[in-house]
Amino acid sequence: GLFDEVKDITDFYLVDYAAAYKSMTVTEALLGPVMAQGNGDWVKLSDLRADLSVRAYFQNNLRTPVWNNREFEDFFEGHYEQWEFDKKRA
Repeated sequence: GLFDEVKDITDFYLVDYAAAYKSMTVTEALLGPVMAQGNGDWVKLSDLRADLSVRAYFQNNLRTPVWNNREFEDFFEGHYEQWEFDKKRA
């Protein structure tokens, strides 16, 4: 046949989105909402904290309430190579 189970290699596989969502990092969880809300501009922490996907990530994956502003500040400042954070605009 066309498929040889011994010699052929699959270069992709299907993953249940719910399973992929569980292994998502905080950065990955925040990236979509930041891009959608900011549209290339600054995003207020209150808007980020209110975002339904961010809330769902914290509740379902981290099993904790959404971080307060100080915790988000610490996160962004600690990941300065990935995020540009300005406390005055937060």
